[in-house]
Amino acid sequence: MIASRWSQKPKMNGTNDSRLFLKTMLSSNFTGLTGDIRFKEGHLSQTPILRVINVVNNNYTELDFWVPNLKFFKSLQDIEKGSDVARNILNGPVVWPGGLTTLNNNDNVPLGWNIPSEKNPLKVRIPLKPAFENFVKEESQGKYVGLCIEIFEIIQEQLKDKYSGLPYEYRPFDDVSYDKVLQNFADLEYDAIVGDVTILEARSKNVSFTQPYIYRVRFITHTSS
Repeated sequence: MIASRWSQKPKMNGTNDSRLFLKTMLSSNFTGLTGDIRFKEGHLSQTPILRVINVVNNNYTELDFWVPNLKFFKSLQDIEKGSDVARNILNGPVVWPGGLTTLNNNDNVPLGWNIPSEKNPLKVRIPLKPAFENFVKEESQGKYVGLCIEIFEIIQEQLKDKYSGLPYEYRPFDDVSYDKVLQNFADLEYDAIVGDVTILEARSKNVSFTQPYIYRVRFITHTSS
């Protein structure tokens, strides 16, 4: 809505356009799809209230209301009562991808949709005998260091506020092959592996790899006649 309003303004040129654009956005005062759009100290002055819908094929069902930091509410009246009536889960039934339907509990939520908790943290595999110890190394009992560990823990730090702390626990291994460990992911025994794992087509059938963190270079060889 803000972008739409801005597009209706006269076209401007010059180095101050970005500042004027920001000033125009922050001075916005109108009603949009999510309610009143106005800013105070650089933030929306009114906490948005969003309606969660469950889309199935060409139809949809209206579920709960969601308020940032306050979880789910069954009705607008419940929102006024605050966190005392807030719910951690959607009031079902909810139809998930694949056709699985859940009611008012988390028991049958498809694996992969569950948010890790202190009771059920992410199970992260750590190789104890890597090919290159600068990627991953056991510094002491239960203490791991290296580039891969640093990247993982930085990402976890960035995401933990959005995903209930994103708790995890390291599960080291040294007596099984990488192929066997990766097969465990297909069997839903573990959630992630942190280390220098070679990306192979056969392995990609069971797991999803992150992008390589080294430069990818292609070489073309030419033989002179």
